Amino acid sequence: MTDQAPPAILLFPEAPAAEHRPFISPRERFLSLDATGDLDMARLAGTAQTDEAPALVIVKAVPGHPRPRNLAALTGIKVLVLGDTHQGDHPIGGLLDYAAGEPFDLIIGTGNRQHLHFFAQAGLAPVHWLPFLGVWPPVPPARTDPLHPLSFLGAIDPARHPWRQRLIDHLGACGVPLHVGGGALAEAARLAAQSRVSLAISANGELDDRVAMALCAEGLLLADRLSPEAGLQRLFEDGRHLVLFADADDLAAKAAALLADPRSDSIRAAGHAHYRARYAPDRLAAYLLSLAREGRVEPVFDLAQEPRHRQALPDGPADLLTRVEAYEVAQEHQRRTAGSDLLFGPGLDPALACDAADLVRLRRRLAVADDAAGNRATDLLTKTATLDRVALVAPDRLFEGIDRSAMLVALPSALATLDPDRLPDHLVFPALLFSPPSPEFEPAMSRLGFVRQGRIAWSRPTTPGGAQTGRASFGLAPASDPTGPIARPRIAVDAVFFQDFMTGIARVWEEVLAVWQADGFADHILVLDRDGYGPEIAGLHRRNLPRHDYERLDADRAMLQEVCDAEGIDLFVSTFCTTPLSTPTVFMAYDMIPEEIGVNAKEDPMWKEKHDAIHYPQARAFLAISHHTAQDLVRHYPHMAPIGVTVAHCGVNPIFTPAPAEDIEAFRARLGLDRPYFLLVGQRKSYKNAQLFFEAFQRLANRDQFAIVNTGAKPLEDEFLPFVDGIPFFYGRMSDAEMRLAYAGATALVFPSFYEGFGMPVVEAMACGCPVITTPMASLPEVAGPAALYVDPRDIQGMTAALADIQKPEIRNPLITAGMQRARLFRWTDMAATIKRVLLDAAALS
Repeated sequence: MTDQAPPAILLFPEAPAAEHRPFISPRERFLSLDATGDLDMARLAGTAQTDEAPALVIVKAVPGHPRPRNLAALTGIKVLVLGDTHQGDHPIGGLLDYAAGEPFDLIIGTGNRQHLHFFAQAGLAPVHWLPFLGVWPPVPPARTDPLHPLSFLGAIDPARHPWRQRLIDHLGACGVPLHVGGGALAEAARLAAQSRVSLAISANGELDDRVAMALCAEGLLLADRLSPEAGLQRLFEDGRHLVLFADADDLAAKAAALLADPRSDSIRAAGHAHYRARYAPDRLAAYLLSLAREGRVEPVFDLAQEPRHRQALPDGPADLLTRVEAYEVAQEHQRRTAGSDLLFGPGLDPALACDAADLVRLRRRLAVADDAAGNRATDLLTKTATLDRVALVAPDRLFEGIDRSAMLVALPSALATLDPDRLPDHLVFPALLFSPPSPEFEPAMSRLGFVRQGRIAWSRPTTPGGAQTGRASFGLAPASDPTGPIARPRIAVDAVFFQDFMTGIARVWEEVLAVWQADGFADHILVLDRDGYGPEIAGLHRRNLPRHDYERLDADRAMLQEVCDAEGIDLFVSTFCTTPLSTPTVFMAYDMIPEEIGVNAKEDPMWKEKHDAIHYPQARAFLAISHHTAQDLVRHYPHMAPIGVTVAHCGVNPIFTPAPAEDIEAFRARLGLDRPYFLLVGQRKSYKNAQLFFEAFQRLANRDQFAIVNTGAKPLEDEFLPFVDGIPFFYGRMSDAEMRLAYAGATALVFPSFYEGFGMPVVEAMACGCPVITTPMASLPEVAGPAALYVDPRDIQGMTAALADIQKPEIRNPLITAGMQRARLFRWTDMAATIKRVLLDAAALS
């Protein structure tokens, strides 16, 4: 670092004390991105800059964290540093979208070298590799006699890092002494300085920064052998600077050998010297400056000859995005099931197998026929130097020797030709990212026991032996005890709804339980987790129970009472109408649709269970999610009028906010949308009344200028097809992040329902700045207030007029403003507080 170094701005998601100390320039300024939202540089340019205009702007983008926008408002060379792309939903695709939306001059990967070919093939800014950039190891304590023979550097979470846990358990089984330290980077350097040998295991095959921390601290490093594309072997020589292991047995053998051989200290000294000479922070700062200002690339970091960058080229943006999506799913499979198989069915683009060749913790197998396509696959794998890591097999041998934990990547058409008994439990169909399947596809998947897990992935939960179950084993085992005993009053929440559905009711309880976990009320809660499908919120007391069976209601009630007695439960509340035999309850009403539309046949066990729960003699209180639902509850069950119903309105998740234009455009590009679109949410038939929209849309004068997006839905029913002839139609489930973009980019949400208990899509859309067309029915006016355009649910002409009016700025813009204000009235914290008060009052009566 010299006085001639340029003024710079660093925009990182971390707080300054967590990672930063000046290393680019004495005249640099560090800005921690606001954790509550993206940083608008156009708005803050006047206060964000140093005294001099910046010559260098460095942005570190991490999936799931805010990112600065409108970087064109700042002067200087703009560098994007890619954060973690190895875990989570769409970590690579999300950063690709961001990189495409801002004027970056350079893109730099640090620990994610094996993913950089995706960014290079996207044709964005020049892509480079600088490992350990931004890592500034603390000065370690002076080395004395080691406190520990062998220490592990990193966090251990069996749910997030099963591979790490497996290797550490194997060391214990082999009698190798191991000290496990904390997961913080600074802790890694301190621990390495106090240990004879330091063990580093990457979380998911990436070049972990703990490598730098250990070598800086003069640690003798034992690390896992990564793929050639990860770059570890380019930086350090195995047996000279560090020692690499291949698998659990190799780890145990090498750990024991290093601890027994005093000559191994020479490796420690050589590794430290090599790191200090080539990759220390001041060296990396100099590399970065010469790269940004002069375009000079150090040979060890050069990607120009990387074979996947030059050979596995996509056919276009859709091809690249499809490959990225498939890789992200396979990468997550590696994290969860390291040691499993990754299979590529016949007829696929062999570039998918090239991409996955760096997933070395999976066994990769590609089905190729003895034909021209097979020759092309072999040629591509050879040219990309991945042939030795992808086994080529005949199609009829693809499933030989695998178990059901494997993942199969295939064409949708293959489903009709594959033996159902040989299918693994995880299926990926990359082609479905942009092309909807045939109408027969979803029913076939359902018959085979598969549940959709994302845009292109399906899974069926299984035990290792293959029997279908949920995510966890179950039984009448005692409750888990994550934070001490359950506090009084003890309240059981039966998570029965989660075993079959992940729709609005599940969202309500996920949000409420998350609030209680944060504010401490969860200390009183025991979640009864049906078949392992309960809400995935860490730290909750929970007890696993068998699946609920509507054919065995009496047995289920007896079991619930047994659990309540065993756990000393004071109050019981169900997510969906279950009851014990005698423990007091609180009943939660979400809607009265069965009663309103006349399907309350008492021989229907689902209706009977609801009816019995409302008439349960020990019901101490009643809750409803809207005033209209509360009124309907009392009207249909007048016996409860003296007790009364407390209303707890649903909230809106903070993720639902207006989205930047570039994010919306990237979302539209993913779907192949070339025109504005109307948005439908959920299913279309019965009381959802989508018929009104389709008939009105057919009459819209400018219908050909629009597409239709229907989230959370199945293929379009035959009865609706004539209304959308020639109109682009997209459907399928989306994550919350994708729903935010779907709302924010829509011309309008059309929600023509006859009846809703609350109408969560309405408030979510308003929060995202999406105007709403709905009906004045049930709870919908209670939720939307004056911030929606209302149409009678039977008025086709009125709906056509509304579809036309919503396009007019003088109608549209005031609705957007009013909707965003209206959405602020609905908060999950308010709902959680109301329910908590009712539960505590009811428990006091028990």
